[in-house]
Amino acid sequence: MTHGEYFINNTGDPDIRIKMHNWAHEKDPSLELFTNDFNIISHYHGQAQLYIDLIKDLIERGAAISGIGLQAHFPAVPINPEKIIPIMEKLGEFKIPVWITEFDWNADTNGGPEHAAAVENFYRLMFSLEMVEGIMMWGFWDQSHWRPNGALVNGDTFEVNAAGQAYLDLYHNEWNSTSTLDQYEPMKFQARVFHGDYNLVLSSDGTVLAERRVSVQKGSDLEITISD
Repeated sequence: MTHGEYFINNTGDPDIRIKMHNWAHEKDPSLELFTNDFNIISHYHGQAQLYIDLIKDLIERGAAISGIGLQAHFPAVPINPEKIIPIMEKLGEFKIPVWITEFDWNADTNGGPEHAAAVENFYRLMFSLEMVEGIMMWGFWDQSHWRPNGALVNGDTFEVNAAGQAYLDLYHNEWNSTSTLDQYEPMKFQARVFHGDYNLVLSSDGTVLAERRVSVQKGSDLEITISD
């Protein structure tokens, strides 16, 4: 995107990017079409503003854009919220979902405490930002990773390193809403949960009375009635 103009240079058409977005949208309106670029939040030498200006130009000229992608390949430096948050806030002004399309942290030593801190801090930061819809990790196994020191799992036995454990602790413990619901009135239960898919099980003395599969959307309240 901001690192070259291949299609413009090879077609001679300054509007080719807008046309490509819209051709794809016309072919299949259900497609989610993203911009995507690197060094936007992982390096701080002005690339972010170029990307913001490009997205603004594409939107103003009618490009069908469903999401904003950020490749986040960090060098072995601490995650810096003071640098990242202002960029994310500017991207959030477009009111378009933002995805981290590629994340890794190129540790000097695979899976050490600095790596674990970087993974935890990055995921916490992204999870706290309303415009961020998701994060894709760019590989997890050191035997199949473009930056083996950025892996979370090592060796043929798939041993979870400290960075991998930091990820698991967040996703499967702290950000997990599996629980027994509190009864606040007779036969009425409530809980504040993370958005996602859930299995609801109503049981009494170990006997399952009913089950339901439900999805809780981001920022929503959901009332469910279970009856036999």
